[in-house]
Amino acid sequence: MVPLGTIIVACVGIICTSCAATLYPDEGKLLWQPYAFLEAVRKNEDNSGSRAGIAFASIAFIFSQFGMVVASNCVVAGIDLAALLPRWFTVRRGGYFTIVFVFIMQPWALLNSASNFLTVVGSFNVFLGPLMGIMFADYFLLRKRTIKLTDLYGNSSNSIYWYTKGWNWRAAIAWCLGAWLFIPGLAQRAVAPSEVWAGWTRLYQLSWFVGCLVSGLIYLLLDYLWPMPEKQAVDDLDYFGTFGHAPVLRGVAELDAISTMSGAVDIDEKTPGAGGEKVQTV
Repeated sequence: MVPLGTIIVACVGIICTSCAATLYPDEGKLLWQPYAFLEAVRKNEDNSGSRAGIAFASIAFIFSQFGMVVASNCVVAGIDLAALLPRWFTVRRGGYFTIVFVFIMQPWALLNSASNFLTVVGSFNVFLGPLMGIMFADYFLLRKRTIKLTDLYGNSSNSIYWYTKGWNWRAAIAWCLGAWLFIPGLAQRAVAPSEVWAGWTRLYQLSWFVGCLVSGLIYLLLDYLWPMPEKQAVDDLDYFGTFGHAPVLRGVAELDAISTMSGAVDIDEKTPGAGGEKVQTV
């Protein structure tokens, strides 16, 4: 439902902006921002009905912004900070820190025009492309789609995912080497969008594909030179009831030979053990 809601809201924004350009051509610019659109309505339709409509629309925007910011930004940032620095941050404290820090960054300056908005959205490829390449190389190529759940959620140096003091330096190096290639092109788009900086601009336009490939290959190379231990390790038992019966994971039994659901165990009261005790049969 989230993508559908985003598409609907984007379509409404495009339609309203196009209508405003026809109704209020004297504004001299496209009214992408809701507050600019309401200001144009106030100036050109100065009557009690328009003022009431502007008031109700403004109240709706205020509540929607509070709900969106708290759910999409404060809570998410609080969770990330609590995971990265659990000694100093909780989810609540991380959310409050985000509220204070956002006034220093002033992210609204990045959205004050359509060109800036497209630049910001396009910059995601610079950082997410290399990240995607590393994740693909690690999960599909190195680990062969195997995960050891007991180590994945454990906060211990004995975990195979602990790496070096809790940091996977191979992934950090691969990500940095893959992302820096597009920083000049990103700077060109933000500072001088009408110019073309040699090959940097063209490279930036291919940032997702090139970053994914470069970072993935570097990650594989670093693992070849400094191999990670137990890359394809799995749990001996299905502790979390996630993958079905444990012997299936080890390839000992075939799936159709198991008569119970997800490793469930039945008690066969008619089959005594050597000492007369009840035994468990699968």
